[in-house]
Amino acid sequence: MKPAFFVVGLMTLSLVYSSCDPKIDTTPEKGTLPEAVLMRRSELEKSVKVEGPRKLHNPGKIYSYGTWLFVCEKYEGIHVYDNLDPTKPINKSFLVIPGCQDMAVKNFYLYADNAVDLVTFHFLDLNQIELVDRERNAFPEILPPNYTQMPTQFDADHRPDSTIIIAWK
Repeated sequence: MKPAFFVVGLMTLSLVYSSCDPKIDTTPEKGTLPEAVLMRRSELEKSVKVEGPRKLHNPGKIYSYGTWLFVCEKYEGIHVYDNLDPTKPINKSFLVIPGCQDMAVKNFYLYADNAVDLVTFHFLDLNQIELVDRERNAFPEILPPNYTQMPTQFDADHRPDSTIIIAWK
């Protein structure tokens, strides 16, 4: 009896999927494409640094580690907070990381995307954060919002040599 239900289920699924038109274009209309923000590869590699605290204006993901709090500022970098007192977090510094959208922390190492590169920071306290590694081209290029592939006009063959997309406006 169970095989019959399985066959009926497969037939139902195949009917549902066959009724979908795979040729429907789901990309946004022409003229609505965001503008790519580009940076030369050489500039990208020199751009990562630790600066004084900044105010949040476009926060993304949040990561808590011990008494520290890390808040991603989309496409710009990571805010570092002393969160010893969670009712009054203290904004300690900002890690400038163009193209940053995500991060992870483990064993006093912070990992973040620097557009297409993976950068690693080591820290034992919030006053000593140091860039220790860069893995080039660890990630695909940043796609425009609501796109599943890079529009032709922004692929590597249609923009200045040695440039990386770090954000979309």
